[in-house]
Amino acid sequence: MEKYYHQYKCLLEYFVTHLEYVQTESKTIPGYKKYIEPILGDFITTGVGYKNQAIQTQISDWSEYGEHQVCINITCSFGSYMTNQCYLNWQGTWFNTRPEWDKSKNRIIRLYLSKQAKATAKSELSYSLSELGLFDNLPPNDNLKKFFDLFESLIINEEKHNAMLPYVTIQRIEYNQVGQQQF
Repeated sequence: MEKYYHQYKCLLEYFVTHLEYVQTESKTIPGYKKYIEPILGDFITTGVGYKNQAIQTQISDWSEYGEHQVCINITCSFGSYMTNQCYLNWQGTWFNTRPEWDKSKNRIIRLYLSKQAKATAKSELSYSLSELGLFDNLPPNDNLKKFFDLFESLIINEEKHNAMLPYVTIQRIEYNQVGQQQF
């Protein structure tokens, strides 16, 4: 599990760095030298990772978690990346990691986990970048581990729920058939 925590920390740092860089084009943002500068010649600004667009290759070192994958989705809206169209998600779900911006400073101040329901995204857990220990060059802290664990548990619980649906449907059909025979 420690491997996944470290991997997830790198993924979150990359995500924050990517968004702040495309929003500001500043080379002084935390993470620029580590994450953007090495790929600048091949840097892909926008894309939808869950649609297997090329932007997903930029996080390939941090996107696989066992049989699951996290996708990066970056879309500019009216010249800004400070939009709800920029997020990380477990592939095939609406479980997302989203940024909260301080728009006056063009900086991300928090990340939050959300489970999207239609057009709204309900925050499940939120931490500032410093609470997550991003860019501190230390091993993942307890808040980051809690953040990842909740993200992972959302997908595991969803899979368990979806796996049970066929059985629930069969039981409903059988129940209805038995109920109809009694009358």
